[in-house]
Amino acid sequence: MVEPLYCEDNGRPSIDPVVLFKMVLIQHLYGLPSLRRTAEEVNADREAHGKKPFDDENEPPKPPKKTQR
Repeated sequence: MVEPLYCEDNGRPSIDPVVLFKMVLIQHLYGLPSLRRTAEEVNADREAHGKKPFDDENEPPKPPKKTQR
């Protein structure tokens, strides 16, 4: 019904549902106020355990950018 209204070659890439669920679970368990803060904490924890932070190919979801209206 609304499929013709969507453009297939632009827009935000989809987020893996498993990654999103894990991020929201971490956010809830640690009482973090935002997904941006959760992403920062996940990267800091990965660095502390000797793992490389998420890179462009395997990164946590980024929160949407604020738009000016």
